[in-house]
Amino acid sequence: AALLDTYEDRETAYRLTKELMRAHPEVTGIYVTSYNGVGVCDALSDLGLADKVVVIGQDIYPEIADRLRSGAMNATLFQNQFEYAREGLRCLYQYMIGERVSKDCFKSRAPGLELRCMVDNYPDYLKGNSK
Repeated sequence: AALLDTYEDRETAYRLTKELMRAHPEVTGIYVTSYNGVGVCDALSDLGLADKVVVIGQDIYPEIADRLRSGAMNATLFQNQFEYAREGLRCLYQYMIGERVSKDCFKSRAPGLELRCMVDNYPDYLKGNSK
């Protein structure tokens, strides 16, 4: 197992992924805990390994959606920030106006594992420009 820090830089993720795969061709899976899943996927594609290495990314934005659709990324852990924010504001509003706060306001919301076939379920995340 290797732990690599890309310092939130896509080019660094790209370069380190290429270095990792050259030094350890036995690697069959990569989990990317940052924005840099695109750099990882692009490096694997350029090395001809996109279909040989399972990649799990983080969140959904237009470029991640593209990598999921193309098969360069297999899944992503999605936190659904828009939904969490809506729920948080709804709960705060209930509290501020003196309504009884629903039990749903006190439950944790865990990220979900979204597969390639699910990427279009979140159109709000697929709009606009990404980094």
